[in-house]
Amino acid sequence: LMARSDCEAVCLLCEQGTMRIRAMPIEVGQRLPLGIGAGSLAILATLGEDEAAATMAANAARLRQFPGDGEQAAAILQRAAQAREQGHAVSSGSVADGLVGVGVPVLPRRGLLQLAISVSAVAQVIDPGEARQIAGIIEAGIRKRLASPQGRAA
Repeated sequence: LMARSDCEAVCLLCEQGTMRIRAMPIEVGQRLPLGIGAGSLAILATLGEDEAAATMAANAARLRQFPGDGEQAAAILQRAAQAREQGHAVSSGSVADGLVGVGVPVLPRRGLLQLAISVSAVAQVIDPGEARQIAGIIEAGIRKRLASPQGRAA
């Protein structure tokens, strides 16, 4: 579970799967520039184009720490536009080489809360072509949670 914090996304909750080969690209409390990683990209995709471009400009120096050596801003904005259209984000190798992730924004009923839920795995375990199916499972979980009495109080 990722939440927006200015030009970053911060991990609020992280759970390990049961596969023998596991991807652990992020830890609770860790921050990523918006657009790096599937959850962070899903949040970026909820922003307007101008705000997303300004966010990429603000994150220019930090992007050098990730695959792409700081030259990935245009590609991130393109993936954000695609995520806006599809309703989910796919990230491959943006946090670390060999990882694939699918992120879905949690759209608030009101206010500015910006969250996303993502699933990531090593590329050999998850095929990027399965993204729509995985996004559908995440979306169903979000709808179920928001429909529950506990989710309505949020």
